[in-house]
Amino acid sequence: MVSSLESTAPEVKVDVEGHIGFYAAKKSQLYVKLSRATNLRIKDWIGKLNPFVEMLKKQRSKDTTGQNSVFDETFCFYLRPGQNKYVRTVDSDTFSNDKIGDATIPLDAVLITGSSASRDYNLPKWLGHVNNTNPVQELQQRGLVAAMTSPDLVDHVNAGPTAIYCGVDPTASSLHLGNLVTLLGLLHFHIKGHTTIGLVGGATGSIGDPSGKSTERQPMSTATLAHNVAGIDAQFQQFFKRGRAYAQNRGYEVEGHGGKVKVVNNKTWFGKLSALDFLGDVGRYARVGTMIARDSVKSRLESPQGISFTEFSYQLLQAYDFWYLFHEDGCRIQLGGSDQWGNITAGIDLIHKKKKTTEEQVIINSGADEKSMTAYGLTIPLLTTSTGEKFGKSAGNAVWLDERMTSLFDFFQFFVKTADADVGRYLHYFTLLTSEQIQDVMTQHNAEPEKRIAQHALAKETTELVHGVDAVSKALLATHVLFGASLDNVKGKELIDAFEHDSRMVSLSRNQVAEMSLDRIAVESGLCTSKTEAKKLVKSGGFYINNVKAADAAYRIGDKDWIDGAVCVLRSGKSNYKLVRAAP
Repeated sequence: MVSSLESTAPEVKVDVEGHIGFYAAKKSQLYVKLSRATNLRIKDWIGKLNPFVEMLKKQRSKDTTGQNSVFDETFCFYLRPGQNKYVRTVDSDTFSNDKIGDATIPLDAVLITGSSASRDYNLPKWLGHVNNTNPVQELQQRGLVAAMTSPDLVDHVNAGPTAIYCGVDPTASSLHLGNLVTLLGLLHFHIKGHTTIGLVGGATGSIGDPSGKSTERQPMSTATLAHNVAGIDAQFQQFFKRGRAYAQNRGYEVEGHGGKVKVVNNKTWFGKLSALDFLGDVGRYARVGTMIARDSVKSRLESPQGISFTEFSYQLLQAYDFWYLFHEDGCRIQLGGSDQWGNITAGIDLIHKKKKTTEEQVIINSGADEKSMTAYGLTIPLLTTSTGEKFGKSAGNAVWLDERMTSLFDFFQFFVKTADADVGRYLHYFTLLTSEQIQDVMTQHNAEPEKRIAQHALAKETTELVHGVDAVSKALLATHVLFGASLDNVKGKELIDAFEHDSRMVSLSRNQVAEMSLDRIAVESGLCTSKTEAKKLVKSGGFYINNVKAADAAYRIGDKDWIDGAVCVLRSGKSNYKLVRAAP
């Protein structure tokens, strides 16, 4: 139970209808959700709460004018001390006209998880949720542990802050959804105060990991490799920044603002080693028989393509990564997909055999403080859909975490399209929602599966996690537009922001557009391949301007067609869109 909040929220008069729900409070913070409010000036309403509100922190995006938004908004109030322990709330979560409600509830009763008061007032059961679970056990509960090298890992993590790393090779400038599950594994450690290390394989990326591959990877140019390394380095940092904020928004007490996040490039240490140094200092500890017996190598040896010596050496290079981080950064745990088991155990084996100093050798030989020299491996299952397809693949293409490569709309829709058989599992894997929250979502979903409640919850959660709070409203707006809804109340700036990195957005000057017929604009924007195609679409009733059917291929777009003078939406058929942005 969370302690009472020493503060009061007064009655507030508003002139509109909408919904309000106080749904979490802790340590002088009160989280309030406003849903589907129309024409509500948030800043005016908030102003009436002074002097009770110390400051306001926006949890979800608003437009720049402070006016209403189409979508739900959440706010965090930092409340002043010295008030009584009751908070004003609403009997049915509604308010209208000059009434905000007539129920006053002791905060003590509201904050008991799963209490009747929580249910009576439609407040979620996870109020004041604080999760102190060991991150290893948390991953186990979510079904995200395939194997551990030792059960002692749980005790090691319980003993105090430790360090964990996961490596990725820069085969592209962005990570993809296949990487997201391991990133979430690291995030669980990070928000519990453990040091998290992301390793970008600037050296190993030029080699290529044979694990799970049937053919050898094509080598990259030095320039491409450097570009990819820079992209993933920045993405690691961004993920943990947004992940930390996401965790806090979900009621997690992020210990010490999370553990230290460090991103390293293994070219830093491999660039200092010659081939002779590596073979003499590291290669002597490897046994060829053991290396051949590993699944990643064995499967390739049995294939027609075989395996090159370059790829064969990969496991030893990754083993040295673990050895280096173990000694230089005190990293005791390596996290990876289940296909990395052989590479992880190779690293542990090297750590046990190759001591950095003679002092370490003395410690191990004497048995003194031996546990302090132990390394651990933790693997996460490789994810597939219920039909056996590899997770994160959409029409043969990866779903990238960079919105310039996979738009917010397409990212969001990937999760909306999740099969019913997978969505419950994915809510455990890709969100920080608790089991109770997920059960609530699935109960609602199963009652009305046609509404895809669970899929939309999954899409909102993962979009906020990966792209930030503002991205959710942008993805919802893009969905609103690209599913043919009315654009009457949509702002031009909102449209441009929502499609900022989307390939559907093109720029043409208004003067240039004014001189073109509609069929030519369709070609210039890339909507149609020819004027003939555009004319046929108009004639058949399949061409739209701002989701309104066009009647004449010779029509010229005028001032009334530009939304706020900034953007115009063109559509052919049911789902082919181009947003024409007015260029300077």
